[in-house]
Amino acid sequence: MENELEALSKQAQLTQEEILYYNSEKVSIDTHKKSIEEVESEILKIESLKDKFFTNSDLQFELVSLSEITQKTILSKFTTLQEEYKQKWINELNLIVHSLIVLKEGKEKEISEKEKNIAFQKGVVAFQNNIQHKEIEDKLKTQKDKLADIKKISEEANQQNKQIGSYILKVREEQELFYSKIIEIKDNLAVDKENLKIEASSSFDLNMYKNKLNYGINQQSFQGQDIVSFNSYDYNEFKQHINSLFDKLFLNSVTLKSGHTNISFITELFSTNYFNISYNIIYDNDNFSNMSEGKQAFVILKLLLEFSTKTCPILIDQPEDDLDNRAIYNELATYLKKKKKDRQIIVVTHNPNIAVGADSESIIIANQNGIKTKNVDNKKFQYKTGSLENTCQKDTKFESVLGSQGIKEHVCEILEGGNEAFKQRERKYAIILKSTKA
Repeated sequence: MENELEALSKQAQLTQEEILYYNSEKVSIDTHKKSIEEVESEILKIESLKDKFFTNSDLQFELVSLSEITQKTILSKFTTLQEEYKQKWINELNLIVHSLIVLKEGKEKEISEKEKNIAFQKGVVAFQNNIQHKEIEDKLKTQKDKLADIKKISEEANQQNKQIGSYILKVREEQELFYSKIIEIKDNLAVDKENLKIEASSSFDLNMYKNKLNYGINQQSFQGQDIVSFNSYDYNEFKQHINSLFDKLFLNSVTLKSGHTNISFITELFSTNYFNISYNIIYDNDNFSNMSEGKQAFVILKLLLEFSTKTCPILIDQPEDDLDNRAIYNELATYLKKKKKDRQIIVVTHNPNIAVGADSESIIIANQNGIKTKNVDNKKFQYKTGSLENTCQKDTKFESVLGSQGIKEHVCEILEGGNEAFKQRERKYAIILKSTKA
């Protein structure tokens, strides 16, 4: 087509230099006009950005846990700053638009000056009555414009592909980072203190992942059935599967159930946590799940006291339940005796190994008023407190049962069954105490 145009140009009553000048200026004018079109398009796009605002306008939801007064104060400040920022945003866009308008006006001025040039006007006059030349010239311009558009679209497509590639890479990196954080948290949660261990472990929730797949993927095709049939707990296999599915969704090669789009399904898949952290407690090389209820209760007590930062008194109700006396004396009482130095411990118990073996600082005896267990003034409940060193032989003349004897005697009577019961057990056990001479 350019050859045809050149042949027609030779037929015009112009010198070779005039034809070359005219063609050069015509190309320059057409180029400027194309640039003006692109600038006008950019101005329209920038103007549309003024209606877009990139700050969180739905802040109310984030403030629900605050008092009403605080909410109003924050929202008022936020609205003021939002308006200030929005105005600055519009002002900055206006400056950019102004610079584009100046550029456009400069191009228009250059076109006007070129079109007014006498040499260019001579070419216009020479060719304006040549219909064939005009048609070919217009067709050539159209083709050049299309070529320029194709080049621009191709460049934009390349940029978009690069951006999409970086987004995909970022999604996969974030997924990998999330899993590494799970492992890091798991390791940080592991505790080993004396003979008590807390082990944390992570696990992949295969059922949750398969439910997501079943919910979104149409399984009428073999491909859909193959995707949903994933059945591995291995993280690397899961990562490979979900990344492969990501690629297929991106290429629009997976059929989804109605109500789902590729974007919504990808968002659902990658915004779900498929990992759980579970804990296992080991005490004296014994797994918590295999312990008796009493030993489990003792381990929980140790957890409360060992890993708590609180210093307030703690009340424990009958910690001896389901524990044998050997464990009560050797472990529970010994442990309470050790921990009472760090924190006040109040224990409700019927076991003498705890009250005596833990070397209680203060004993509180409780009595409910009854026919043989009278309280002063027949009060329903009465209490007496003191140390184990508080002793006084029983005196039946006292009106109240609590006042009839000392703390040590009450402990022996309530927890041991009384002196006679204690002596009988001693005789039954036939315990011989060996004395040593100094």
